[in-house]
Amino acid sequence: MKLRGSFDPLNPTPSFEWAQCDYFLATLLAAAFFAGAFLATAFFAGAFLATAFFAGAFLATAFFAGAFLAAAFLAGAFLATAFFAAGATFPPWVSTLNQIGTSWSPPW
Repeated sequence: MKLRGSFDPLNPTPSFEWAQCDYFLATLLAAAFFAGAFLATAFFAGAFLATAFFAGAFLATAFFAGAFLAAAFLAGAFLATAFFAAGATFPPWVSTLNQIGTSWSPPW
């Protein structure tokens, strides 16, 4: 801190002005405020990125759940088709797919 005033040989204690100290404290408080604002911004940026990550994870989970349900549906459709084909073509002489008019028993 800079001391102001004239030096008096009869009074060796120099004069001191508190206005200099006020500038120092104001600068210190401003620096602390801006440091806190910077850290708060970094925190909120991290929170935003975490929110984006969890939103992406949620959407990926929904996508995989839909893919699982679609696979289950297609597996059921395949099994239903297989059972229908097995039931519709066995025995072959009683087949619903036999549309040529030869639906009588075989000669053996």
